[in-house]
Amino acid sequence: MSDKQITIGQTVYHYKLLLSERKTATIYVSNDAKITVKAPLHVNIGRIEAFIRRKGKWIAEQLEEVKKYRQIPERKRYLSGSSLLYLGRQYKVVVKSVPENENVQLLKNQIFIFTKQDVRDDVHNGSLVKIWYGKQQNRVFRERFKLISAQFPDFEKPKLAVTKMKNRWGCYRVNGTVVLNPDLIKTSKQCIDYVLYHEFCHHYFKKHNADFYKMLDEKMPDWKKVKEKLEMRFTSG
Repeated sequence: MSDKQITIGQTVYHYKLLLSERKTATIYVSNDAKITVKAPLHVNIGRIEAFIRRKGKWIAEQLEEVKKYRQIPERKRYLSGSSLLYLGRQYKVVVKSVPENENVQLLKNQIFIFTKQDVRDDVHNGSLVKIWYGKQQNRVFRERFKLISAQFPDFEKPKLAVTKMKNRWGCYRVNGTVVLNPDLIKTSKQCIDYVLYHEFCHHYFKKHNADFYKMLDEKMPDWKKVKEKLEMRFTSG
């Protein structure tokens, strides 16, 4: 990985360049406003810079989003006025006091946290959100898993597991288990499907070889666009 910079218009962007055995280039903007560009090993810097310039508007938008949400202290993530990601969208958080039946609900394009505690209790609000996310993961992941597994009828009795992973969205275990990162609940269903298709293909091909990509192309023809969307919009962790 090397440090680079590029000027787009009047703005100088500093970024990390990581070259690896991959077929496409992608850009990450992390939550701490750092830019990382991943590109194939043998692509020259001119083509990489042309790719970055094409994504200039998107980079500026992502940095603005990061700036906006970093203005909200981390300890206030679950207070009214903050936001939460769910299935690829940002939702405004509204915290309401209730005498009983604490829960979290998606209502009128907002995420409501109903709490018996002080509405300013960020820690307790966060625990309610964690429970809600867990319920959504169980429902949505199983729904998508059932749908995608039907596309692989000769894969007998595949299993689903959810495990936090620092740098991966999913993985495949040799015992026939497809593992998803719980943070995928923050991405779109299309992105979840892509990760599932990818890991199901690993049941047949361990490596990312020509046969692997041929199967992935057949199962999800637009996977490259979805993968780029996932990698550019979201960072796991």
